[in-house]
Amino acid sequence: MRKFFTTSDNRGNYECEKYYPERAVNSDLISNLCRSGSGDSALHVAAQHGRIRILKYLVETTGSAVDIRNHDRKTPLHDAAQFSQYGCVEYLLQNGADVNAVKKADWTPLMLACTKLNIEVVSILLTHGADPLFRNKDGWNSFHLATREGSVKILDLLLDNCPISSPELQQLVNSRSRNGRKPLHTAAMHGHLAVVEYLLQKEFTDVDDTDNCGTTPLMDAVRSGSTEIVDLLVMKYGAKTMCTNKTGYNCLHVAAEVGNSNMILHLIQNYGFDAKLPVLNGSVTALQIAEKEKQYSVTTMLQSIISNGLIGKN
Repeated sequence: MRKFFTTSDNRGNYECEKYYPERAVNSDLISNLCRSGSGDSALHVAAQHGRIRILKYLVETTGSAVDIRNHDRKTPLHDAAQFSQYGCVEYLLQNGADVNAVKKADWTPLMLACTKLNIEVVSILLTHGADPLFRNKDGWNSFHLATREGSVKILDLLLDNCPISSPELQQLVNSRSRNGRKPLHTAAMHGHLAVVEYLLQKEFTDVDDTDNCGTTPLMDAVRSGSTEIVDLLVMKYGAKTMCTNKTGYNCLHVAAEVGNSNMILHLIQNYGFDAKLPVLNGSVTALQIAEKEKQYSVTTMLQSIISNGLIGKN
């Protein structure tokens, strides 16, 4: 059955009646024929591939339920949103699909759409009442997901759905995941310069906010390898450079841990980091961290920096 759908023409114009004469069709037959290892029904497959005529046939002729679930509790609307099939999303919503249906791990269709950067799909879901404040099992809402993907346009769209200065807006932009991370952490971690500036320009969050591990957005920017975000956070928004996380690591220690030579040089030359400084309340240095993590090129570079006494500006 899956082959039947995926090999139809690009417009989804197979005549389903040719395969399923009316006298033989019933919703149980169609629903069960296409069950795969994932439990996808015929509706799921049609929604994934944008086969609107087949989708209409299944709903209107066979009476298939628009919110049928697969083994992961996904509905056809989840699949249509995830695969950016706008026409299928529109049709399913017009025919009563639950816009806030929750699949395994507590993901809604809106969340899946926010990971695919399709502004039209996000927009129609919001128009039909999708809840951007809903959080999945990890505590992420749709705003978190859009910051991870780096889409300022989708962030704007989500914000437009909440009244200015409303509790809902603050809940949207300042909510923490289960490990205490805010959207700014996420944007910095994934190297999205435009999103980081967008969040800070709107004064949504404290530039030095920490997650449950004591990690700041600056540390996340270091981990991502983006010197541009590091400079933006420090030089324009005043991020503290010498803060430490709960393991006592400062930004230089983080850079050594991930093996980023360019970031180490940037921190030493521009922000006065001391390569010999141990972690807070400990004796382990950046060199020893690099050695432990088998970051061999960084180890060699730090040995050279220490032996030559390279010191950056304070």
